[in-house]
Amino acid sequence: MRWTPEYVLDGADQVYCRTTAVARHAYRKGLLADLGVTRQCKTDAEQLRCDFVGVAGELCVRKALDMPQRWDDRETNGTHDLTYQGERIDVKTTTNSDPWLIVGKLALHVDAYVLVNYCDGRFRVCGWQTERMVKREENTWKWGHAYTLKEQALRCITELREWAGEDPPRADIRPGGCLDAYRKVRGDCPG
Repeated sequence: MRWTPEYVLDGADQVYCRTTAVARHAYRKGLLADLGVTRQCKTDAEQLRCDFVGVAGELCVRKALDMPQRWDDRETNGTHDLTYQGERIDVKTTTNSDPWLIVGKLALHVDAYVLVNYCDGRFRVCGWQTERMVKREENTWKWGHAYTLKEQALRCITELREWAGEDPPRADIRPGGCLDAYRKVRGDCPG
């Protein structure tokens, strides 16, 4: 079984995510007003909750990758959520009990996508996949406007470190974990 880290946000994390979500919500609302959009499919409260869950998912990915948890370095202009080892990462957070990675066909170019699932107060980092693997024709959703991948088709989050060129990989990759199994297949470690 592959490693999928779980996080429960403490009080400080919740306050930080709520503050960031309110700022993100106000920014988006201003952009929509500038574009002349007055009607939205979600109420303000629903959209604010979505923003909170999204920000919290990004924070959990940062925790899983041992990145600074306060993203003052975030200058992405909405094109991606974080930069890890020079790679542009877009985090998708879902509240569905059966998580799928869903990426719109018009999504901007990034290097990889990470899926986080929020359920019962816990955020679980489900896995990741490269943009090239996500945006394959066989992953086109039945209505044709998005690409979808089941959680089982995602790679273990610890492999993102190796893919992004972290050298050497962090010491917290446990023996017997997914990266260790991957190395056994390649012949890089005994067993």
